[in-house]
Amino acid sequence: MRTKYKAILLIILSAIGYIIQLHYQTQGVDIYNSLILKYTINSTSGILSILTSSFMHGNTIHILMNMFMLYMLSTMFIERKSKLMTVYLLSGLLSGIFSMIYVHFVSDTYVLGASGAIFGLFSYIFFRHNRRKEFYLNFFIFNIGMFVFGMNIAWYGHLGGAIAGILFYYYENDIMPKIKRNRMRKI
Repeated sequence: MRTKYKAILLIILSAIGYIIQLHYQTQGVDIYNSLILKYTINSTSGILSILTSSFMHGNTIHILMNMFMLYMLSTMFIERKSKLMTVYLLSGLLSGIFSMIYVHFVSDTYVLGASGAIFGLFSYIFFRHNRRKEFYLNFFIFNIGMFVFGMNIAWYGHLGGAIAGILFYYYENDIMPKIKRNRMRKI
């Protein structure tokens, strides 16, 4: 599947998640709150929320911004065998794990959105193009800027996603070639 179609598939899945949220929001507060408590990361949610929270969003602006960034970053995956889906899902997973730890041990809140997975794509692309300094600068400016302007962001989720993107880059480019070289020497 081409990278553009992978990005569109992820956008469609997120849109479906958001449409389900909107549907339940019209059904009443109790039903909507139970949906949020079950599928977002919060102090009462289960392991499943680590996966589902990336496909839910707080409002229309939130989903539009995340999906726009997903599409823009997907255009930077130009190779034939794109790792977009792998990087996105792994970053969303590690972002969810970081968020779950934060919510359970630091602050009782709820976390949702794809920005952790987006930061994973962002870090993977920047490291792949050897632009590490720009990545760190952009990451910290964005997160600190959002905090200063009073926006409620899950910086810990962004951090988890960014770390996943960096780790996948190193796994793909440093660890695997060394393992293959060592196997070739033994043969």
